[in-house]
Amino acid sequence: MLKKIIFYLLIILLAGFLTQFYQLNNSSVIILMPQTKVSINLVMGLIILLITFIFLHQCLKLIRFIKLSPQAWKKYRNEKNQSKHSILLKKALLHYLNLEYTQAEHQFKQAYLVDTKNNHLDLLLAVHAELQTHQTPKAQEELSDLHTKDPHIQDAKTFLQAQIYEQKNQHHSAISTIKRDKRYQKKQALVNQLCSSYYKNENHQELLEFISHRSTLSTQEKKIWAIKAHIGIIQKYQSKNLIAKADAYYNQIPGYLNKEPKIICAHLYTLLWSNQSDNALKLADHNITTLLSLPKNTPFIQFIKNINDKEGQNQILKSINKYIKSGHEYNDNALFARAHLYTAQKHYEKAIQDYQTLINISTETEQVLYAKKHLFHVEKTKGKP
Repeated sequence: MLKKIIFYLLIILLAGFLTQFYQLNNSSVIILMPQTKVSINLVMGLIILLITFIFLHQCLKLIRFIKLSPQAWKKYRNEKNQSKHSILLKKALLHYLNLEYTQAEHQFKQAYLVDTKNNHLDLLLAVHAELQTHQTPKAQEELSDLHTKDPHIQDAKTFLQAQIYEQKNQHHSAISTIKRDKRYQKKQALVNQLCSSYYKNENHQELLEFISHRSTLSTQEKKIWAIKAHIGIIQKYQSKNLIAKADAYYNQIPGYLNKEPKIICAHLYTLLWSNQSDNALKLADHNITTLLSLPKNTPFIQFIKNINDKEGQNQILKSINKYIKSGHEYNDNALFARAHLYTAQKHYEKAIQDYQTLINISTETEQVLYAKKHLFHVEKTKGKP
């Protein structure tokens, strides 16, 4: 503004200089109109004309400013809100990545409140953070307040609603919520959540039927869910003491799945409880490498403890020794199993040696403590007369 004033003053001074230079002080401008004659000094006329031009120019600028000011204010306010939202969202994401879900939830909500009409995703992230801290009622209340026609936001809302039902152990409601979406089979998150709800609701047959259809699940994911479903069916029969049905069901499982170590472990107990110990030992011996190669295969270790037949113990012990000597990975399972067999056969020194080895090679605190507890038990048993 100051520059413009200086510019106008310079123009006036220049006009004054030119007037003096050309000696126009005494010149006049005569304006003739019907019955009227107006005589104006040339210099004054020029000054009035210049002032009038400047005045009109500023009036036009003022009118333009008044016309554009709402848009300018809106733009300024939007830029300010975007800056605030960006800062809050950055803080929220950092808290979320650091597993600080309570702080993340607060920041996500603050980001949502900056613009509740457009920042629906922030509220969804706040709800997800609440689910991580099991604030289920709060998450349900806030998710119910979210209304939008955006299909992507709706997908995320459906997914979170299913998770809320799962935390409430209302798995049937979770299944119904997902199935209300007509295109759920083409959505990865909803498909995985549906499989989880089927499994936790013990709808194992429905799970098997679902994964047999075309969906977004990969071949490996379908295999994982199929294994879980088959084990669930076997264990359900076992829990109801329907051992014959459990045995028959295992034989119906497709060949590429019934050799999976987790399914074999479940079937081993079926054979034990149906007094088919010989068949159980043959199955275990035939699949010993697969069973021992599975990390943290606690069910198989428990099966080893239930072998009371000395001939059977020797048979499994021979296979385990062969496995250990071959240098396979996950020897923890093999050492635990062999230590249990040595203890059952009263070879306490050998059992102690295996437990000591486990304590030395194990990198997990839980396994070290497990080995120490059994070592203490074996040493105490050994000391008895």
